[in-house]
Amino acid sequence: MPIIGIPIIGEDVIPSLLTKVSLTPELFGEQVLTRRPGIRTFAGNNNRIQIAVIDEQDHIVTFTESTNIRCRFAEAILFETSLGENTPVEIDYDRGIVSFEVPENVRNNAGVYIASVGIFDSSNRLLLTRDVWIYNESSVWVSNVNGCALPRIDEIRLQLRDSSVIENELLGSYQFGIEEIAQAAVDTVRLWNTLPPPVENRTTQNFRWYDIWKTGIHYYLFEIFIEWLRKNKLAYNAGGVSVDDMSVKIQDYMVASQQKYQQLVTLMKQTKIMYNIAAGFGKIG
Repeated sequence: MPIIGIPIIGEDVIPSLLTKVSLTPELFGEQVLTRRPGIRTFAGNNNRIQIAVIDEQDHIVTFTESTNIRCRFAEAILFETSLGENTPVEIDYDRGIVSFEVPENVRNNAGVYIASVGIFDSSNRLLLTRDVWIYNESSVWVSNVNGCALPRIDEIRLQLRDSSVIENELLGSYQFGIEEIAQAAVDTVRLWNTLPPPVENRTTQNFRWYDIWKTGIHYYLFEIFIEWLRKNKLAYNAGGVSVDDMSVKIQDYMVASQQKYQQLVTLMKQTKIMYNIAAGFGKIG
């Protein structure tokens, strides 16, 4: 089969292809350091992840060569269950930046994960942690053995008209960050696990209902945006002209959010009922 284009010759790979950098959330051009940042990856990609370690006062944590640093990985629902742990591949001691390899059982399985950097003293006491979302989408390069139906971020953005900064002239940025989409995805699975009737609990690795997941992510993103509108609502008058556009947006998004919630709960209950009926008429032995 002929190769179209100019082949890449040599053993070196572009560094940006090797490492995925955790993106610090921004709002109106300002970094929101206190948010847990997010990284978008694709199942099968053998990338490192790069994390800047920041303390609770938004200060960069600098290291010495004697600092003990480890990174632990966990699925976002079963976050107390470790899926692997390793030491940094690269360390920038002055800027507090560390790079880690991603364990195979994380990178090859679609789902939402947490990478947690742990800073230890010489006595191996844990002093500080810095967590990062890993939003690992399905890929044609590895088999999706768990049946994970995690929606792609570009699909979510397209449906919400958030594919480009151009679509958000007032914000001048994406309306929703990777960290918000990851949180919404996790909250949807948690709602499934708690909403009656009870069926088998799921994780982000094996939640297999795409329409439910997509609807749930939309709902939780709308709830996040409504709260932002409520906090920043300010009506004012100038020269006989009144401006109160956020009140209108709040009402519009509240209606849309309620509709999404009803749709989400209906989809979940219908699916759970079908699931229970199928299980009830299954064979034993």
